This record gives sequence, C-alpha cells and structure tokens, in this order.
Amino acid sequence: MKSVTRIAMVVAAAGCAFPALAEDVGQVTIFGKTYDVQRFDTAEIVVPDLKTPGRTLNMIEPEGAIYVGNNKIFLETRKGNDPLFGAPASFPWYAIEINLDTNGSGVVTGISFSRNILCLDASIPNVPSAGPGGAANAQFNGSRGFTLNTSNTGIGAGGNIVMARSGNTANPIIAGFNASGANPAGTNILPGWASISPNSNCEDIAFNPQLNEFWTVWQPGNAIVRVTSTGSAVSPNIAINASRDNTLVGNAAKGIAYMGPSQLWPTGLQNGVMLVAMDDLQPGLEAYDAQTGAFIARQPLTDTDNAATGNSLLPLDVVNFGQLQLESLTADPATGRLFLVNQGAAFDGNYLYILNPVSTGPVCNDLDFNNDGNIEPGDVDAYFSVLGEGPCLGGSSCDSLDFNNDGNIEPEDVDAYFSVLGEGPCVNN
Repeated sequence: MKSVTRIAMVVAAAGCAFPALAEDVGQVTIFGKTYDVQRFDTAEIVVPDLKTPGRTLNMIEPEGAIYVGNNKIFLETRKGNDPLFGAPASFPWYAIEINLDTNGSGVVTGISFSRNILCLDASIPNVPSAGPGGAANAQFNGSRGFTLNTSNTGIGAGGNIVMARSGNTANPIIAGFNASGANPAGTNILPGWASISPNSNCEDIAFNPQLNEFWTVWQPGNAIVRVTSTGSAVSPNIAINASRDNTLVGNAAKGIAYMGPSQLWPTGLQNGVMLVAMDDLQPGLEAYDAQTGAFIARQPLTDTDNAATGNSLLPLDVVNFGQLQLESLTADPATGRLFLVNQGAAFDGNYLYILNPVSTGPVCNDLDFNNDGNIEPGDVDAYFSVLGEGPCLGGSSCDSLDFNNDGNIEPEDVDAYFSVLGEGPCVNN
C-alpha cells in the first residue's frame, strides 16, 4: 500500500490525480448483520495545497468523517502541514469532500477528491465572536472530528460544520464554520458558540436531529457531553465505555455518528441510534438510543475482544499496519452503508472501510413515514391518512404505500407496516 501511495504522490506532482481504488477484503458480521467490506487507502487521495498553489498533499491520518449524501463524504485531518510533504509547510487542518465513485450497479469502485471545504491555521482568524479565552487559546486548528447541523436553528444551522476545540481545559467550546467551500482559506467562522465543559478533550462530535442536540465524546471522562443546538447544557452526561462497563478498560471512545432511521440497519438499531467507535486494545462499536441515551448493544471488532491477542474483524495491511486505530465513523441510511475511518500513521494504515449490507430478504421503509426526521405517533397518523387517500400529515412528502418495496401496493404492505411497527421483520407474503 505504501508503494501505491508514493506513486500517487509522483503522479500528483505531475498535475494528475486518480481515485483510490476499492479492495474487497471479505465479510464481517456487525450487530448480527452481514456486510461485504471494502477498504480504501485515503493517503492515495491527492489534495491541492491551499497555502502554496501548485503543490499537493495527501489525505493522511484522517480524523473525522461525515456522510453528506449524493455519494459524498467530508473527511478531515490535522496533518496538512506534516513534514513528510516537505517545505513550505501548509495549513495543518483540512476538511475535504470526496466522491464515492460507483459503477452502473451502484457498487463503490473508488474514492476521489472533489473539493476543499475548509482549512484552519493559527494565522487564519477562527475565533467565535464573544467566545471565551481570546485569540491566544481559541484556535480550532487542532480540532478532532466535526459534524453538520442539519436543522434550521442554532450553531451552524442550515447544514454547516460544527466542531470543538480540543485540549483546551480552560474554555472548551464548540463553534460553527461555513461549509460551502467558497472561501476555504478565509475567515469562515460563524456567529455563536457554546461551552461543552467539562469536555476539555473532545474526540468527536455528532448532531442528534431527534433531540436537536450536539453529542460530544469526552474521552478522559468516558462520557458523552451534550448541548442543545442553541448552546444550552443538557444533563446528565451519558456514560460510555469504562464508565458504563468496568471491563472495558483497554479502549477509548474516539468517534460518534448519528444513524438515521432505516430498515437496512441491524435489528434493534433501525429507529435511529447514536453509534460510538472504540479504539486501542478493545476496538468496537457501541450503540445508544438517540432519544434516551440508553445503551443498546456493543460489537467487538476483534475476535477475542483484545487487540493484543486477537485478530481484527476488519482486515488490515499487516505488513505496514497491524492494529485497528478507529478514529471516526459515519453512515448512510438510504443504502445501509457504514463508513469506518482508521487513522493510521504517516502513509500506513489510512483506511476508509465501507461496510455494504448483504441483502437477505425484503427491505421495508423506515417508520418515519412523513419524512420529518423523527419517528413519532404522527407517522402512524400520516400512514393511515395516506392509506385512506388523504394528505401527508406532518410532512410534505410521505413514503409510498409499497411499504415492503416489492413493486406492488397490496394488502401485504399493510401487514409489513404493522410487523415493522411492532418491531418485527419486513414481510412480503
């Protein structure tokens, strides 16, 4: 893999770029569901240097990821100024958009650079107006992880980037940044900020649209610290990792993502959950109810639940990098794909894993029938209204009455709806 990346750097220097191609690396079972696993080397992605025109960088040691729809992902790194790229040094923090390149059957065949979204540096003003601490300690160029506020209110409203300062014990805050990419090297800070105290070492952040809250990973505290989209603190913190289960002392919480409602997710996770990625000696995934914060399930990612003695369930290039270093994750409810980011070191082990669900039967729609982003009693009202040839209540566009997606609207669709409503399987007979 390293030799391929070196070739990518040479070709990039010549003014060319090509996608990081998919490696099919087998199957894995996650929360009882089987996935086909693809692996992509993000270090093969060539990024234009925004500080020195004509130079290029590579997407090494990725920290955060956000699936933004239309086969596109935002990736970020704090290694834009790594000495490996030579002089002069670039900006340290980059967020880029990548394409998921697909074939005619919708299978992802490669990932490629689309555009720069945002870059940060101590020389670029990025201090929220009226934020605490002043310019000396308010920089965000060391931030780990980011999210999008998909609501119309609060910090970063309207689909903009929100991230947290990391390693600032005095004034841990989050702030919003323009995600348009129109002026990525400029002052993209948006008005407004919020304290996430006591989370002075935020590892990742995710927007929870079911509660209109930001959930931030506090690694030393083994907890999720929450604030509303408008910046009000929410209590209590949610216990994760070792504070939830004292046998989990060999790992650390790193990433968090919202998995929107989808019948393509594993059983028990289909109504919208927050998924936390664990790193170090006990890599794994933990699922939490997006409404209550209640723990649902844990999935180890090594066969012995110990990276020191077991084998990774996600195949690694063992020649160059032999242990999982999960840093972030994201998800696409429309396809049921999970995306896991392995941070790596320098040019080794920089992996984006795409987990593609293996179809085992009919796939029903989710229970958010009126597509307002929430699963609630209003969805049942909307379903019966449309079933009776009435309007879509509570939303502008309700789902089709072909609930089991077999191509026909028939009584079996009603059976399928009530089966899924009762937390049963998707049926088509």
